[in-house]
Amino acid sequence: MKNSINNLILQSIANTWRVEIPQFSCVNIPEVPRITKGANYLCDEYRKKSKKYYFLTVDFTKIQGLFSIGVSISQSARKSIYPLGSLVNGESPGVGSYGIWQFMARPSYTWAILDPSAHFKTLLPGLAIPPFDWTNIWKPGIFSDDIQINIEEAVRDVTRIIKRDVIPRLLL
Repeated sequence: MKNSINNLILQSIANTWRVEIPQFSCVNIPEVPRITKGANYLCDEYRKKSKKYYFLTVDFTKIQGLFSIGVSISQSARKSIYPLGSLVNGESPGVGSYGIWQFMARPSYTWAILDPSAHFKTLLPGLAIPPFDWTNIWKPGIFSDDIQINIEEAVRDVTRIIKRDVIPRLLL
């Protein structure tokens, strides 16, 4: 089921980004570690101005239904994996990989398609599960039984944040 949820997320992202942020196109680059097919997006639209390539990568966590977005800045259209960089407020990020949370000035950030508390209760029946810390996790207003509704709501939020917080910083 985990792969099918991830595939639904990737499909929704592909459909949304094709319209909302068309400067990013899906690429499959043979890199180590391997990036899930359909999870890496390249923008070379600003290359002439900046001499850099920009990547957005969908990063799935080990917990089913949770994902985040990685942002990489490269001097090559064939390399999107770098060590984690650090952002300085007001400055354009240099070559490196970043979490979207860094552009949001947060310590981390993840999107939840499924309720992680319910996931843990399924894995560990009968055990008292402490309340889940939602501080840096986006969740839908209500977890719908129709997972596609949760996915579409999350993808709208991801796209909004990329347009508001990421793209403007890349173009500094």
